Amino acid sequence: MANTLVEMERLSTDYTKKGIIQTIIKDNPLFEKLSFIEIVGNALKYNLETALAGADWYAVGDIWKESTPTWAQRSVALTILGGDADVDAFIAQTRSDVQDVEAAIIELKAKAIAHEFQNMFIRGGTFYQANANSMTGIMKLLAGCQTATTTDLDATDNAQVIQAGAANTATALSLVKLDELIDKVLGGKPDFLMMSKAMRRKLTSLLRPGGGVLSYATTEMGHQVLQYNGIDVITNDWIPDTMNTTANVGGNPSLELVSAAWYGTNANSPIFAFQVGENALCGLQNQGIQTEKLGGLETKDARRTRIKWYCAMALFSTVKAAVMLNCAPAL
Repeated sequence: MANTLVEMERLSTDYTKKGIIQTIIKDNPLFEKLSFIEIVGNALKYNLETALAGADWYAVGDIWKESTPTWAQRSVALTILGGDADVDAFIAQTRSDVQDVEAAIIELKAKAIAHEFQNMFIRGGTFYQANANSMTGIMKLLAGCQTATTTDLDATDNAQVIQAGAANTATALSLVKLDELIDKVLGGKPDFLMMSKAMRRKLTSLLRPGGGVLSYATTEMGHQVLQYNGIDVITNDWIPDTMNTTANVGGNPSLELVSAAWYGTNANSPIFAFQVGENALCGLQNQGIQTEKLGGLETKDARRTRIKWYCAMALFSTVKAAVMLNCAPAL
């Protein structure tokens, strides 16, 4: 069963670990909504649902045809995200009368881990921000809705990609196109829309003059989120508003997600729509976020704490996620 980090935080009996999870959750609403499956081992093979089953009409005595969903096998390996936090023993002993120095440093390290996860949640596996050790992010997962080896987001061949306007043209956001994006997610409405803060400002500017009702909701962690037609709109600071997708950057276009749908002069800010859970977009992990007290160091008067997370992302159905491209929030 998939659980969110909010639910996992309640189960933590280690005070340090609980504090780390709380820090990661409160840093961005993504962690309140994204579910994680606990897996055994270091990798998972799964079947990606690529098409729904069909149905037919029959007359009495007709031969019935078998029709089932189509699947494509995918595999994902857990990656290692983490870091060490050293606390100088002298500072911890002499400066902790007002604030727990060690707790403050560990909290900052946990925040850095949260930021890096959100960064690679968007860009992992692409040339845009290459890191051979990182998990595969949503851009690459959406590209994989076409084929396992596809590395571009092509609205012509990939049904889960839409263009805001004509290819190679920066286009202003429209509510019609946003509704089209939402309609790409099947089996229920998206659990949330994710965009940059600039794009969220553009969305609110469209709703006000048209008489649209700006509704807001408060999340479990106290975040106030905009809602569009009852769907939460969350932001991610690692979604760029000036995406660079010029071909052959670094001489390696095969990892770059290049397509005519991207706007060549960098006026591009993707908007994502997701369902989350065991049959949709879901995080994977082994034993959750872990902390290790490594103790005193030999070469300096300090104590070290290691925070690590064996994690990955998987998309279990092509119809549970979609993206809109070549949309410029400044227009």
